[in-house]
This record gives sequence, structure tokens and C-alpha cells, in this order.
Amino acid sequence: MPRCDIFCCVIDNLGDAGIAVRLARALSHQYGFHVRLYIDDPAPLQKLVPGGFGKMVDVVSPPPLWGRVASAGEPGEGKQKYGFEPPLPACANALGPSLPHKGGGNLVANLVIELLGAEIPDDYIAAMRECSGGPPVWIRYDYLSAENWIDDAHLKSSPHPKLGLARTFFYPGFTNQTGGILFSDTLSVAPPAPALRPTRIFMFSYDQSEIRGLADMWAKGCHPIALDVSVGSYLVDRPVSSGNLAVQELPFLPQADFDQMIGTVDVAFVRGEDSFSQVIAAGVPVIWQIYPTDDQAHIVKLQAFCDRFGIGLGDSAARAFTDMQMRWNGEVRRHPREGGDPDTIKEAWTHFTVHFGEISARAREFGAEIRARKSAIQNLVDFYYKSR
Repeated sequence: MPRCDIFCCVIDNLGDAGIAVRLARALSHQYGFHVRLYIDDPAPLQKLVPGGFGKMVDVVSPPPLWGRVASAGEPGEGKQKYGFEPPLPACANALGPSLPHKGGGNLVANLVIELLGAEIPDDYIAAMRECSGGPPVWIRYDYLSAENWIDDAHLKSSPHPKLGLARTFFYPGFTNQTGGILFSDTLSVAPPAPALRPTRIFMFSYDQSEIRGLADMWAKGCHPIALDVSVGSYLVDRPVSSGNLAVQELPFLPQADFDQMIGTVDVAFVRGEDSFSQVIAAGVPVIWQIYPTDDQAHIVKLQAFCDRFGIGLGDSAARAFTDMQMRWNGEVRRHPREGGDPDTIKEAWTHFTVHFGEISARAREFGAEIRARKSAIQNLVDFYYKSR
């Protein structure tokens, strides 16, 4: 039985945990890996997989050295260093005696994944070198991006500076030269016929003034709109039913339930990479609240996605799609959680809905393209077996 260890540090609430859960479930349920998920904060798992993973996944929550500042001489000196540091559960190979892999063999796994910047401890790396039968396949699983440089960076390797072990960089992306998109094998897909106007909207969002502007516009609009708001959204002034707007608060959906729901809506406002990945793979028009960075790199990443989605759209529809994404994210010069002018988002939504039939058809096509390529989990497993 192949064995995998995933190391995850939860930096932004549910985002990192969501991808960790997605990987653990797919590796165990679809490909027969026994998985140990090392996670510094297991609380999100109660929401994402309330019934547990089953017998093929063990969750380990060692005490992390959280937010440590890298010391002199370390990579990233003076910056925060997210990762697991000793003490881990004490025993050989840094793993507790009660936590051997059910697949047997070395306590270190055959496949080791550092997820989204998490770093595995030095004693675990040292144990990797001592594995009988050779070191494991070591993957640095990075963030999804539509930027062109991802094609060249995917599956490039870098040796450990002291021990010489090869670590391979895995980049999810939108072309056959990347790792693909991580999406559910039980994902509900949008119906083939595109919607001409959005009548059912899903929202999983951070708080921002643009929400109030849209809710006001929808309530006063000519057509009924059903808005499903996730209780996982951090909204101070939650939209309420009024006029032509009917608001329903949804409970936080476990990952499997979200996968089944998302193909039934006309448009989805989502945050987080895992939610975003499921929406686009399902063929549903998305408005993505991307995680902001101080250097505005998130806007570059968002523009790259808009450019890729815009292929096949007419110029006016492509501009409307991009403008809606940028306005929702506060444009380039403003942090998206600081609030903005509600009227600008109304203008962007108007243009978005004028071209919604074309955008909806493109979303169906875009989702079909994603599903026709190998998924991130398929590419990851293929690389593992080719590397053994």
C-alpha cells in the first residue's frame, strides 16, 4: 500500500485546510494511499469533513512553532517562517510509535507533500535520507495560477542544500504543461444550456461594502434573484430579503456537499482556491475574491485568470468579466476588505449581466476543458509512480 504524508499550515482560515482535505480524500479514496495529514490547526477539519476521513487517513496535529521569524543565515531571514519544528511526537524518524502507516514499511512515507509553503521539520528530512529502498518522492505543492511562467516551473526540482534530497515543485494550472486543476470526482456540473440571466446566486465572501450595493440593486431589480449566503461568510451587514431579492442562509457545507451543490447555481461569488477550483471545473461563472497581498501580486494573478477565461469571449464580454472581478477585489489600488463605492460594483454588475449569456456559455466550455485534462490529483499520482 503506498503511503503519503501531507504537511499543512493553516494560514487563511479554511483555504489551506480545504486543499489538504481535497488531496487526502482523493489520494486515499481514489488511489488507495494511506495518508497522514500533519496539520497545525485541525479545527477546520470538523467543518470540511465532519464525519471524518475513514480508516485510510490519520490526522496528526503536532505543536508547531507558529509564525517564527527566520533567524540569521536561514532562507528568508527576517521573514515569517511557517512550518513544523521540533518538538514533534518523540520517537525515531520524528513520528510517534502509535502513528505508523497502515501500509507498513518505513515510518517516513513514500510520498511527502509540503503544502502551500508549509515546511517539514529537519529531523523528518534527515529520516527521509535514511529510508530503506531510497528516499521518498518529495513534492512542494504550490498555489494555483494561470500565469505563463507556471508552465516552465512545473515539475522542476531543487536539491536540499545540506542533504541533497530532490524536492519537486508541483504547480496546479490551466494547461497540459502544468499540474492541472484539483477538482472533485463527484462534482456536480452545470447544465449544458447556459443561463441567460443569473437568477440563483451563491455567495461565500469576506465582508465588504460592495455586497450591500449589489443586494440593494438586486432587491430593486426587474427579475427575481435567489441569493444563497454561506454562514462561513464574514459579513457584518448580511443581505436580507427585500423586493425581488430572496436571501437564504446556508449552513457551512462540508466539502462533499459543496461539490454537489455548486453545479446548480447560475453564478458563484467565492473565496479560497479550493472553492474557486470546484466552481470553474463545474462550468459555473465565477466571481473570485482572491486572497490579497500587500505587493498587489494577487491582482496580477487575477488578471492572468481573466485573460485565460477571456479567450473565446468577445471583447465587450471579456471586459465585462474582467471588470467585475477587479471591482469585486477592490481594483488595483485598494485592499478589498477596506470597502469601496457601492455604485461602482453596480455598474460592473450591470455590464456583467448584459453579457451573461456569453459568459455563462464560456464558463461551460471552460469547465469542460478543465475536466477533459488530467486533474491535479491524477498528475500528482502519475508523477509519483514515474519517480519511484
